[in-house]
Amino acid sequence: MGQPVNALLPFAADANLGVVPGRPAPIINVNNFGSAQGSLGSQTRNNHTQNSYQFYDDAFITRGSHALKFGFSVEGIQYNELSVQRPNGSFNFDSLANLLTNHPTNFILGDPNNSIELGNRIKFFGVYFQDDWHVRPSLTLNLGFRYEPGTLPKEAQNRFTVVTNIFGGLPTAVPSLYRPTLR
Repeated sequence: MGQPVNALLPFAADANLGVVPGRPAPIINVNNFGSAQGSLGSQTRNNHTQNSYQFYDDAFITRGSHALKFGFSVEGIQYNELSVQRPNGSFNFDSLANLLTNHPTNFILGDPNNSIELGNRIKFFGVYFQDDWHVRPSLTLNLGFRYEPGTLPKEAQNRFTVVTNIFGGLPTAVPSLYRPTLR
């Protein structure tokens, strides 16, 4: 995830105005005064990549008054997201005096060099059987079943976490976010 290429105004790309070495100015918000929406590359950036690998096969057989159909499917979905939150920084001040004395109420400072790409992985499997039974010329019964379970979503590097105690404590790493089911 790279830096944008150029700015319309040269000072918007001036790294001397930044709080992060080598990066342009941050986003600055001052209550009841206004905001400066940052400079080149200051907004949050996201890269989304999704791959879907699929294999399907079907077969059809007609025997007398029965038209049989059956088949299976396998699908693997890979979804990756790389997000950099406010790479130049975002600072909020509750007054002009706090801006001038450098006392922000809060700030965000994302580091594009240390951002983590999350990779969600899931697989789906399916099988079906169907019998179109022509009982009479004016009556056809469609009988069959379909079963399509999916695996639990997993993070490619086992980085899913959950908060086990809402009153404090660190998140706990879990291999999957959901309980298994084959229904």
